[in-house]
Amino acid sequence: MSTVLERALQRERLARKTAESLLEDKSRELYQSYNRLEAANEELKRNQMQLVQAEKMASLGLLSAGVAHEINNPIGFVASNVAILREYAPRFFATYEKLLTLLQLDEKDPDFTPLKASILAWLNDQDIPYLVEDTGELLDEIEQGLIRVREIVESLQAFARSGTEQQQEIDLRACIRNTIALVKNDSRRHCELLDELREIPLIRGDGSKLGQVFLNLIVNAIQAHEGQAGTVVLSSESDDKWVTIRVADTGKGMPAEICARIFEPFFTTKEEGEGTGLGLAVSKGILDEHGAEVAVESQPGQGTTFVLRFPLIESED
Repeated sequence: MSTVLERALQRERLARKTAESLLEDKSRELYQSYNRLEAANEELKRNQMQLVQAEKMASLGLLSAGVAHEINNPIGFVASNVAILREYAPRFFATYEKLLTLLQLDEKDPDFTPLKASILAWLNDQDIPYLVEDTGELLDEIEQGLIRVREIVESLQAFARSGTEQQQEIDLRACIRNTIALVKNDSRRHCELLDELREIPLIRGDGSKLGQVFLNLIVNAIQAHEGQAGTVVLSSESDDKWVTIRVADTGKGMPAEICARIFEPFFTTKEEGEGTGLGLAVSKGILDEHGAEVAVESQPGQGTTFVLRFPLIESED
């Protein structure tokens, strides 16, 4: 009887050891699978960031010619005004030296009266009031030109900056207007950008990534006019839960079957070589990250409107 019991106990110990070994193997496999999955997830995140940045740089490439032209305009008239000021400066200095020399004479000097008349005639000939007035206007134009250059450069820097993956409170109006500064030159060729953005609450998000979204939507809206005159209207509103942004164009519009696919990766209606089909797909991914909703309203020949809804920052109370 004891032998039978011992055999039973041995079989139980063997079964337990086998089960423990199997459990250990499965746990090891599960742990390794988890590590591989985590590594794959990190790789996916890196690839996504690279894709967003690549699309952003592609968009910058398309805008580079227009941006260069936009920067050259203010730089051109700044340089022209500086050249004119260089011509004025010697005349100012000559006026100063002439007056300094003549006014050193005493009023009792017999030549004072003729000299006074000479001075007045010389000053009138130099048209000093006009020089002073025009110099002020030139300096104002220089200042405006430099401010414009600074705005363009800052817009480019903000747009090209990689996302930090750290969301913070941002003003969507400022984000959109910063993007408008980048595309303004392109829109002037045939399309008018209308800013109807109302004051709206702050949201939480990544301003660099959202700038990419608005750039894609505005550029697409401009291109939807196919070189013809039209308008792109950017508007905003809010309620107690959402901030809503609308990008509406008067372009060619889209049929329902196209609207249903525009957020698919690599889907594009543009000619080969003119688009990657990633702009709206990347934009949709960014909007998903921000918990935003997007809808498209369009009909052929009646333009297109993108409606973006961003959740408000929840109160801590």
